[in-house]
Amino acid sequence: MVYLLTACNGDLFVDKVNIPPMTEVAIEGDGGEYHFPFPAKGLKQISVDLFGDRNLTYLGHDGEELDPKLASPADLVEIRYTSVLLSYSIQVKTNSLTVHTLENATSEAQQVTVRLSYDYEVKFLVLNIEAGKPLEMVRMEYDERLEVTDRYKTERMRTRFANNTSQTQRVKSTNVGFQGVTLVTPAEQWADYQNVCMTLPTYTEGKWMLGSAKDIQLKTSLYYNLKSWSEEKYVEIPPNSIVDIVTEVYFSKAVLHGQMTFRTSTSGRLHTTRFEAETIEPVDYEVTVKNAE
Repeated sequence: MVYLLTACNGDLFVDKVNIPPMTEVAIEGDGGEYHFPFPAKGLKQISVDLFGDRNLTYLGHDGEELDPKLASPADLVEIRYTSVLLSYSIQVKTNSLTVHTLENATSEAQQVTVRLSYDYEVKFLVLNIEAGKPLEMVRMEYDERLEVTDRYKTERMRTRFANNTSQTQRVKSTNVGFQGVTLVTPAEQWADYQNVCMTLPTYTEGKWMLGSAKDIQLKTSLYYNLKSWSEEKYVEIPPNSIVDIVTEVYFSKAVLHGQMTFRTSTSGRLHTTRFEAETIEPVDYEVTVKNAE
């Protein structure tokens, strides 16, 4: 419905579109639907406020792709968005839009703004597409070879010790809780921060090997404590001396490559990406005694 509004100069009549300036709705992320009627008179363009995204296409009556800047409402039949994590379509008719969501596999609601441009004003339909079911990991494949850097880095810890006796003191050094860390980085951005359970490299009995499976979030460092080394190391502190006990911890690094496949829960689409898993662990340490400076 439209009505006439007389302009201030008394001789110009403007059709005002009788819908709110902005309509905001929530719609289910997996299989949701929303119907939005609108006045057709004076409508010049329908568009989604998402520019330069190759996942968004405007389709005509014969399924041909249209230029969103040139497509008139009469030529436009559907606006379709399809990515790994989010998929929806907007069906366009003469005086209504029907929104269908296939799936939203992200962890949060996604906001989509539809712009209806009329002769003298613009109306907005804001869709809050709720989060649906997350991606499911269905397959993990590992390359056979581990890339190992034996002496990747060294970390030092210094402890001051005073021996105020006339006897040499023998002191046992301890492993002071250095941690291992793993970072799994997917090759494609859509897989960032997905939660997976996978086998990761670990340093055991003097060599790197694949350990037990761990829960890990992709592109997020996982820190974990390691058991102390079984070998105890002692240092001797001279009598009547102040010394620094310096512990040098040597770290090794192993890099594992492979690929992982995910499935969207609603449509069952499969998506595969390469990954790199980098693990750094302390593998040995030495203790020395130096005169305090």
